[in-house]
Amino acid sequence: NVDVFSIVPSIGSGDNWKPDLRYGLIVKEGMLMSPKDNQDIVFRTVEDCNFKHSSSYDPMDISIYEHTNNTPHRYLIKKQVKAVAGQIREESFEFNEPEKYQKVLLDSDDIIEILSVVDSDGNTWYEVPYLSQDTVFTDTENSADYDSELSQYSDSAPFLLKLRKTPRRFISRVREDNRTELQFGSGVSTDPDEVIIPNPANIQNENVSTPINLLNGAFDPANFLKTKTYGQVPHNTTLTITYSYGGGIETNIPANELTEIGSIEFTGDDDPDLDDSIIQTGKSSIACINPVPATGGRAGESIEEIRNNALASFASQNRCVTKEDYVIRSYTLPPKYGSVAKAYIVQDEQLNQSGYTMS
Repeated sequence: NVDVFSIVPSIGSGDNWKPDLRYGLIVKEGMLMSPKDNQDIVFRTVEDCNFKHSSSYDPMDISIYEHTNNTPHRYLIKKQVKAVAGQIREESFEFNEPEKYQKVLLDSDDIIEILSVVDSDGNTWYEVPYLSQDTVFTDTENSADYDSELSQYSDSAPFLLKLRKTPRRFISRVREDNRTELQFGSGVSTDPDEVIIPNPANIQNENVSTPINLLNGAFDPANFLKTKTYGQVPHNTTLTITYSYGGGIETNIPANELTEIGSIEFTGDDDPDLDDSIIQTGKSSIACINPVPATGGRAGESIEEIRNNALASFASQNRCVTKEDYVIRSYTLPPKYGSVAKAYIVQDEQLNQSGYTMS
């Protein structure tokens, strides 16, 4: 947890002075921070820090920073965001002719997370646990533009969880030499899947512009390996892969060490009705510190740990198995999507089967 501070001017009169949150900034996720005495250790924020509003999900502390004769001139605002350790790096790979299950190998060791994969056309590629999974969850801002009914709960659930179907996906694996490779699918054709595997409804259908007459022929059972069933192969494009690497025990820094800001970006600072000099002063006032020690950094797993974790993974297959699994999974919903107050599992008597339903 990192405390982030910003200074904003006051507005009002008499007993109604308050911070002028029009000058509140939005610090974009990805702000880089380091301890003052060790610039090699880098932390980055994993969520936006929004100084424009406060809510039960994202509260902010307000105190008077500067005043004269009990008249406040400026306020100090504090918010808390999550940060993780890891250096950031980008690599680009050029793809020409499509090739089934093509792989790319990243240069860095000890890769923590693949942050983004974007091609030269601006399309995003998504990481999935296995290539046959064709859906991913994406964040959507909880606003009236996306959902007029749920937007009324934006204070407690600022984001909505959406399910998206995409052919642009990949898996990642760590090799024996501790380097990470990305593997893509088998969809080498640029034609729609309906052309590779024709729809039976179109066979000898005179209403189709190009009638398909294959009743006396045989369909190739391997055709599905050329479709996007296992994902699309990048071709005639360049992929830019952004990832974080490093971490380890040395990043478990003590409290009050994370004070140096290395890189920061803002949004929501382009209102033409506001004083640009005050906005620039607010940007210069951004400061940070970690009130508690950073934890979680560790060395690689031992052989015995890998053996035990493999046994647990084989039994669960990344699924909820028991009733307790479903309850725990519901409680671990990230708070930006709302929160579950109580969860209880009962057997589904209506369907008369050995399944479970959660209420």
